[in-house]
Amino acid sequence: MSDAYPGDVFGLNVAGTTMVVVNSYQRAVDIFDKRSAIYSDRATIPMAGKMMGWEGNLAFKPYKEKSFKQGRRLFQQEFGTYATIKKFHPQEEAESVNLLDRLLKEPEDWCNATLK
Repeated sequence: MSDAYPGDVFGLNVAGTTMVVVNSYQRAVDIFDKRSAIYSDRATIPMAGKMMGWEGNLAFKPYKEKSFKQGRRLFQQEFGTYATIKKFHPQEEAESVNLLDRLLKEPEDWCNATLK
């Protein structure tokens, strides 16, 4: 795209949404590494946050909140490497089997089967 659109950073309108394109490696390092605290926040999703009660979920917390940084640190400690993730495989497999069993027994109640 750098041939068609000169400059390090430019915006495109894609279906009514502005998409920012970073057109050089050095600019990407400057923006995303050196100034990450400025640009690392995420969009607010009202449906997932307040309406569904997920505002406490780490995936929906603003980057600058202290609780986000604490949650991320704890998540990294617990799930940061493949070796630590691997210890959860037996529980994940057992719960997957339980879910599939509930879905087979009561397929019309699929929404509640996923929440049990």
